[in-house]
Amino acid sequence: MPASVTELWKVVLEVWHTGVFGYSFGNMIIAFGIFLTFYILRGLFSRFVFSYIDRWVAESSTKADDMLHTALSEPLRFVFIILGVFFAFQYLNLSGAAGEVADNTTRSLIAIAIFWCLRNAITPLGVLLQELETVLTSEMIDWLITGAKWTIILVGAATILQLWGIQ
Repeated sequence: MPASVTELWKVVLEVWHTGVFGYSFGNMIIAFGIFLTFYILRGLFSRFVFSYIDRWVAESSTKADDMLHTALSEPLRFVFIILGVFFAFQYLNLSGAAGEVADNTTRSLIAIAIFWCLRNAITPLGVLLQELETVLTSEMIDWLITGAKWTIILVGAATILQLWGIQ
């Protein structure tokens, strides 16, 4: 091979190994593969486990389990995204500022999942408040449910901002 091609190949290998911010492209591709694996597992979980739960919920006579399943199914699917992100970052073994961003990102995703579950759980709990229609009007109950949802969203947003050091 000519010397210029050999020199070019050395530069390509150097870029491949140093990658972005000192992390190799090979490791980034493997980390993306880890994330993609959990994304695929999310689909399999949704297909098989949720189909079983859907049949079970359809056979029950109560509506509470239907609403609870509807409220929690998407946040539970999101857990696989969190796991994929966490293990991809763990594989990369990020340090310094990149490690701090990775840690805060993972913590933020966990907080999102928790507050998403809480916000969605308000709707099934709101059905229980319908019994208060003897004391409160339906508009007041709807207002209480909406207020509770917004409170959870705002507390969740404040929690995530605090995780990133924003007071």
